[in-house]
Order: sequence, then structure tokens, then C-alpha cells
Amino acid sequence: MNRARSFPLSFRRRCLLVNPKDRRVVIVEPLFWPDVVRMTLARVLFEHYYVPSLLFYPSPLAALLPLGISTALVVDSGYAETFVLPVYEGYGVIKGWDAISLAGETLHREIEKFLQEHATVTDGHETKPYQTLERGVSKEVLEDIKVRTCFLGDSLISESVALSVALERNDSEAEKRERPVPPSVQYPLDGICTLVIPGQLRDQAPEVLFRPDDAESESVVTSILDSILRCPVDTRRALAASVVVAGGTAMLPGFLARLQLELTDLAKTEKYAKLLPGIDFLFHSLPVPANVVSWVGGAIVASLDTLPEQSLSRARFLETNRLPDWTSCDPEARQVRPEKISLATALRRLSATTAAKGKKLRRSSASDVNLPAMTSTTSKVAVASLPEDKAEN
Repeated sequence: MNRARSFPLSFRRRCLLVNPKDRRVVIVEPLFWPDVVRMTLARVLFEHYYVPSLLFYPSPLAALLPLGISTALVVDSGYAETFVLPVYEGYGVIKGWDAISLAGETLHREIEKFLQEHATVTDGHETKPYQTLERGVSKEVLEDIKVRTCFLGDSLISESVALSVALERNDSEAEKRERPVPPSVQYPLDGICTLVIPGQLRDQAPEVLFRPDDAESESVVTSILDSILRCPVDTRRALAASVVVAGGTAMLPGFLARLQLELTDLAKTEKYAKLLPGIDFLFHSLPVPANVVSWVGGAIVASLDTLPEQSLSRARFLETNRLPDWTSCDPEARQVRPEKISLATALRRLSATTAAKGKKLRRSSASDVNLPAMTSTTSKVAVASLPEDKAEN
């Protein structure tokens, strides 16, 4: 048995610890995942692990299921990019989608830039500049620095309000004042050296998400507003009043409050005021952490009775060697199996079913929404949430 054939068996024994032949698989995927990746993954699961069925479910729709809603503006800020997709009545408004490369990876580069310019390293007796480190710090350390020390403040609003109040009082020194700098943080590197993280890095590095270096490039806020403008007029107010923010980067302290302030402020400018008159932005409070909300949505999909109708069976895949799109716009598939409903119809029914369940969940306590209740109903289903790239969040 060669190495390629022995790997699936070894992986199953060491990592899965279950028999994949008894498990239906649900994969929560990015909206525009390359077909070659989907096809390769399907072949591995069907031909090497012999799973009975497979369902690729889009992450923006999965993020809505824990909330029990079918209409929302989904903002997913992960590692490589921030993705925006309007979802109306269970259907993704494709012409309104937008994606920008302002996310965790951009923040990592900004943190490393600040460290190069302002950070120092101490070994207990001597203080040296950050450049003395031979290899710098790893991506894991940058991620840990981001999670433990960085935050976002409402600097745009607070500074403008403080300046206007000071000018009303005829304070001539108002324009010269600077906002207070957060205290520095000591970060141990290898048990010997200590990295001194400057205070200005903690709140200024995340500003790149809202103030990109290139003045002409989009920010997270402009991406959201432009996405709403590409939607039909009668759906814009409903989408703005139902914003769902997911992803690891969105878990930065102060991210949601800053995003709402920026959206409200920018919507009043001349560019957007006429197209979005009197619009209010409201954000949902997620029942689970933002970086796992899509996975929880996949677990909900796996627990529903509609899963067999939506999934692609192993026999069907081996017969046609094709994967349906998540919208099931496949005329040939409809002609071969006319008795099966399309995935779009199944999604609509799923949204209605989940909305009804969501009302019951809201009446119950928060402990009733926990995963253990879902785990018992999904014992025969394997759920995987796969990022577009090497997402660290």
C-alpha cells in the first residue's frame, strides 16, 4: 500500500475516531470557493472515506441560522479578507456582495510595522531595539498580540465631539491636544527576552481597518454602504436594520461599537445621504462567539430533516462526477431527479423552519441554546467549517 492510499486510513484511525461510512458530512464553505478545491475535497471524502452524502453550505447563510433570521447583511471579517453579502428572505443578493483585503492579515502587517518602528526588547539588564531580533516574531505571536492587547476606540466621534465642545468654550489649545495613549504592555517572548509593546500600537494599529493607508481604497465601512446601495431600494432599510458581524477579526474589543458609529457618521455625508435617507444601522447580538457562528449554523443544518434532500449522495457523485452549485442552478440535475426539490427551495423552507425555532429559543433561557442539545441530534453528522485560506482566527 503506497503512501497516498495509506494516509486516509491513518488519518481516520488517529484523528477522526469515528467510522466515516456512517456520517453525513456538512462543509461550511466561503461563498466563492474555487471549484477545484470543492471537487478535490468531494473526491477524497467519497472515494477514500466512503461518506454516504456531502453538503456544501455557504457560510453567510449558515451565520444566520443561530439567530433564526432569514434577512440580514452579513459581514464576515476573517484573516485574508472582509466579505459582505446581503441575504434577503433566505437568498443571497449576489450583485450586492463585496470583498476587501482588510482583515486579520492586514492588521498583522500593521502590528509588525509598529513593532519595527517603536518596540523594544529587554533581557532583564539591557534594552535593545526590536530590529535586534534575528527573525522578528512569528505569525502566531502577532495573532496573540492582536488578541491580547489591541482594541478599537470611538476615536472619530469622541475627538470631533471633544473638539467642538472645546471650541465653544474658546479653548485655544484644543487643536493641539492629543488623546491619551494607552499604557505599554510587556510581552514575554522566550522566557528570557521581553517585548515591550508601545501603547500607541494597541489602539492605532487596528485603525487600518477603517483608515487604510491608501486614501482611495475602500474601508470596511465603505464596503458595507456600497453593498447596500447595490441592493434593491425596497430591501435597503431592512438590511441596514439587521447587520450580522462574524469572523475572528470582528472579535476585537470595540469593533462593533466603532463600526456602528462609523456607519452612522458616513451615511450622513453627501455621497450617501441622498441614497440612504434616514437609515438606521442595528447589529445583532450573537448567541455564540463570532468566529464559530458559521460552524454552529452548519450544526443546525445537519440536525434538520431536510438534510438528505439537500445533500449530494455518494452514488450520485460517482455517477455524474459533478458538484451542484449552492444555488442548485443545474438544469441537468433537475431533469434527472425531478422529484427532488432545488437547494434554493430547501433554503427557503429551512429559513422558515429556523425562524419558527428561533422564536421558541428566545422564550427559553440562554442555557437552552447551548450546543449540547444540538450535539445529541447531530451524532450521525460531521460538520466542518473551512476558511478560504490559512485563517488563523
